[in-house]
Amino acid sequence: MAEENSKNKTLLYLILILIVIGLFIIWKEVVLKDNTFSPSLSGVLKNIGINYETLENTKLEDLILFEDVAESEVSGRENPFDSY
Repeated sequence: MAEENSKNKTLLYLILILIVIGLFIIWKEVVLKDNTFSPSLSGVLKNIGINYETLENTKLEDLILFEDVAESEVSGRENPFDSY
């Protein structure tokens, strides 16, 4: 009985130590971390430019447009929920 009791105490202490370590990690990463959001896209968006020369390229004129898709013939039953 004394051996089981010592094993249970050891396991209990180990679990308590793991809980304390976990709480410390959570406290350090969540509570102490600076969670302020500062968007920095304004500088990036000012530098975006569109090159319209690409649209005037002669290779684009050689491309073939897709033809209009023809509607398929009506198939199936008039009322699909009717029994056969």
